[in-house]
Amino acid sequence: FVTVALRNNAAIIGLIAVDPSTQGSGIGSRLIDAVLDYAYSRSCIEVQVATQTANTGACRFYERNGFREHSRQLVLHYWRKNAT
Repeated sequence: FVTVALRNNAAIIGLIAVDPSTQGSGIGSRLIDAVLDYAYSRSCIEVQVATQTANTGACRFYERNGFREHSRQLVLHYWRKNAT
């Protein structure tokens, strides 16, 4: 599956996933192709996706599918443990 949001002439991929048993068979690339078709049919001028640099598999996947790094941001995540 893949999720996409449209914002300011851009299509933004939120999540993309392929069952582990079928990874490497081209399904992910076909999902990207579907996103591109969807985006361009709605006059988007770019497609964006964010991932973590530590996720080298995802980075390579996006690069193989024509994406290039645009910027890097430090994103901090905070969790609060329940007091027990």
